[in-house]
Amino acid sequence: MKKLLTFAAALLASMAMMAQTTLVKWGAEANRVGQFTCNNAKVTFSTVKIHNNADEVPAVKFESTYKYTETEKISLTVKPTTGGFLAGDVVTMALCFSNSSDSKVAKLAIYAADGTTQLYLSPAAVNGRTSADDPEVLTYTLLADQDSLFIGRFDAGTTTFLTTFEIERPATCEDPEFTVPEGGTGFVGDPITLAITSKNQSKPVKYALTLDGVEAVSGTDYSFSVSTGQVQAIPLKAGTFVITFTQASNGTYCDAEATSTFVISEKTPVTSFKVEGPTSARVGDEVTLTATDFNANPTRVWWLDMETGETIHEGATYTFKADAEGEIWYFVLARNDFNNPNEEKDDYAYGMYGYVNVTMGHNAYLSDLKVNGVTIEGFDNEVFEYDLGEIGVYEPMEVTATAADEPYATATVNPGDNNVLVTVFAQDKTTYESYVITYTRKAATELASISESTTWDFTKTGATTIQLSESTLPTKAQEFVYADLLTNPDESFNAAALAGIQEYVVRDGKFAQGSQLRFVTTVPGTLEVVYSNTGNRTDEGDRRFLVVNGEKIGEGSMKSNETVTESNIAVAAGEVALTGLLNKDESAQYLRFYKIVFTKSEETAIDNAAVETKAVKVIRDGQVIILRDGKTYNALGTEVR
Repeated sequence: MKKLLTFAAALLASMAMMAQTTLVKWGAEANRVGQFTCNNAKVTFSTVKIHNNADEVPAVKFESTYKYTETEKISLTVKPTTGGFLAGDVVTMALCFSNSSDSKVAKLAIYAADGTTQLYLSPAAVNGRTSADDPEVLTYTLLADQDSLFIGRFDAGTTTFLTTFEIERPATCEDPEFTVPEGGTGFVGDPITLAITSKNQSKPVKYALTLDGVEAVSGTDYSFSVSTGQVQAIPLKAGTFVITFTQASNGTYCDAEATSTFVISEKTPVTSFKVEGPTSARVGDEVTLTATDFNANPTRVWWLDMETGETIHEGATYTFKADAEGEIWYFVLARNDFNNPNEEKDDYAYGMYGYVNVTMGHNAYLSDLKVNGVTIEGFDNEVFEYDLGEIGVYEPMEVTATAADEPYATATVNPGDNNVLVTVFAQDKTTYESYVITYTRKAATELASISESTTWDFTKTGATTIQLSESTLPTKAQEFVYADLLTNPDESFNAAALAGIQEYVVRDGKFAQGSQLRFVTTVPGTLEVVYSNTGNRTDEGDRRFLVVNGEKIGEGSMKSNETVTESNIAVAAGEVALTGLLNKDESAQYLRFYKIVFTKSEETAIDNAAVETKAVKVIRDGQVIILRDGKTYNALGTEVR
């Protein structure tokens, strides 16, 4: 015969709707609610030590050999003595295990009324033997009604202890719609009237008062009266006066509570204050004036017309926009607003007036004029013409101008072909000044020819990185001569005899990277070129080769940091073009050029005539040209210069 283990405690026959209802609760026997029914001898009511085995607490014990099986579904049932469970009921639980090994796992599952549908699975429990932590309190809210519920340790594992298990039904009372005014300010002796609204008219409203956080004393700190829907309090002392209202539930509406806070001041006259803010402004400014440093707690009223007394604003701070030149006058009246026994004279008020002088800007001068981020030499805001003389072929001309009367005046920069016009308009939009910068740009260097052995080592350029783009001068699609972009190259780097179409004229002080390099030799010779790929590649199709005058030379590396040196490349007198080629489709590609060495040939070392008769296709200024027999032709075969 199976062992039957039960405990039960009588539920209340009826409970108020607004109160939270405990349906099931496991704990000390005197506090147990509901019913646990267990049909398995491997589940008992026991104790477990937690907090590093220091404390022993009651628990439902699931033996290590216990298993929630299909053949014995209902190992442990949990249900109230009357009725079932409803959606929204909240299950609260805590579980642990006690084992010398932290590798063990203890979990708890909750099943639906059919005994097989799992509704919830807990996370792994804490080990009470090795941890000082409390078992984690877990909650699960039912999503659907259930006639009964079942719980069990999930899967095989270590002995598991359920130290807490409770099912509660949350309160379902209606909103009491209980409101009172939030509060405000007042004065000693003046009544405070509060209107209270509540749906729960069957229960009286109760109140409690405190003054500066201490229980207020009737007849000393306040007097208080209550009528239907209305309360009147008369503060008899200054301070922070808090009224707390409460109303008990009646079975339909929930408990209600609300507070009103009032700052109560003595009835003292306003005898002084000051107005802080600017005394002058410009047209269009926002001006803020603030009345401060009162000797009382006043109401502040602002006027613009003292004769009519028309109120424009109430409060400590007044903000307006200065929309025209002239004096904008203001008047501010401060008073403690309570019943004045003498209506002919307000003994508790004090007024101040003043004005803000609003002007329009007529300054159209500059405070600074910069070219390429540096103030122009000899700048004077009353000097309107500047000649920079001759500047570099590709030297930038970026002009920035700062109006002396910013942000009211505006400066506009208008670049021309050989000049820049800067126009400054004052705030009034009619006063203006013009500044002119003139300059002459040098002509581009004509590519020089070489007749002797020459080396272009890109570590000798005197530059770290020079990068071109679609928006630079020149662009990365324009051919340039290196002499026009290098400022301090080594004498060994013949910058006037090397041209290029590049993205990187110099990169990292080590190499050039771009589509094409070009030079002109008057004598035949041989080339040595040190180059590499522009990035590490894994696909053989991405290998890049050196191309000299249209002829693929050697085999490039797959790695950007591994240079390849091609030597003894014969070239005839005339133009020599170096570019890259992609293996998979033979399209033109970038290379990294580290060094180019041209060695003049002896007359017998190269058949110059044979080289000259070979047609070579190159790209110059973005156009395809053909070199053949010492002459130059376009793509259509027409000879060009």
